[in-house]
Amino acid sequence: MAQNNTMAAVAYIFGWLSGLIVYLISKDDKFARFHGLQAILWNIMMVVLMFISVVLGIVLMIVLGIVAGAANLGGLGAILVMLPWLLVALFGLVLILYTLWSIYQAWSGKWHKIPLVGGLAEKWSA
Repeated sequence: MAQNNTMAAVAYIFGWLSGLIVYLISKDDKFARFHGLQAILWNIMMVVLMFISVVLGIVLMIVLGIVAGAANLGGLGAILVMLPWLLVALFGLVLILYTLWSIYQAWSGKWHKIPLVGGLAEKWSA
């Protein structure tokens, strides 16, 4: 069966839900099925990564708050304490941009494998 690039790209648009829909309705299209399952796994991994980054951001904020308070940095200390949230936001932006890159790759007809989940998606979607 011919590969459906549009269906594969749509798998990433609404997160795990569109991935699940594409995976379930693309019984004869291995390409779309692969991208559907990869979108599901990618979104699960993104949630885990964002959770970890938020926890690390909280810990880093507390540590920097203690350091800034002990060093009596004043306004600079407040900026220092907010730095982890800037890093968490940038990390979230990178994840979103990588999702957009995956959409483009699927739309282009490429079997783009996302690190950590692409191999599983390829194996489980066969």
